[in-house]
Amino acid sequence: MVTETQDDVAVLEQMVREAKAAEEPGDKAGTVLSKGGDDSAPMVVQSVQSAGYSWIYDTETGEPSRINNNMLRAKLKQKRANGKPVFDVVQRVTPKRGTYKCLLHKADPNREHYEGLGFDTCRKSNLTSPMQVELHMKHCHKTEGKTIENEKVTKERQEDREFQRQVVGLASRSGEPENKPPLYVSDKDKKMK
Repeated sequence: MVTETQDDVAVLEQMVREAKAAEEPGDKAGTVLSKGGDDSAPMVVQSVQSAGYSWIYDTETGEPSRINNNMLRAKLKQKRANGKPVFDVVQRVTPKRGTYKCLLHKADPNREHYEGLGFDTCRKSNLTSPMQVELHMKHCHKTEGKTIENEKVTKERQEDREFQRQVVGLASRSGEPENKPPLYVSDKDKKMK
């Protein structure tokens, strides 16, 4: 069992004080939850009370996380296998960002076609690989991703069929007699006899 020293506690308390406040998730005071009906009164959020939220950052990836202040100390105490902290209140590492865009991004070359299908746009533009784009579509845009995939498969099938037709056409023409010049037979042997 690891015991905390006074220095550890002091450092932890200092980190808690330095943590940047994060916006409260969920409904705000005054938000209408239900307009009510004939048999019920309207429901409006009167107030929201919590311990508040703060931002913490993964020490290896730099990815931010919003956390309830009730859990802040516990998260800041977490250690990796090598003994280093998992989270910090200061972002010391810049998160890795890619340049691949979601297929539904406004800059996609097929955007006009997707508009015609009624697809919304997506702002995601920092994916790190084509595989990440595929996973993003699979998890965030299931219906749109399936539609795009089905269109791709249908197009590939049509191209394959057209290619097969061309091959069959060429093969059927090879059975036709060719217009070759007549075979030249020398009569040199006949003259020598």
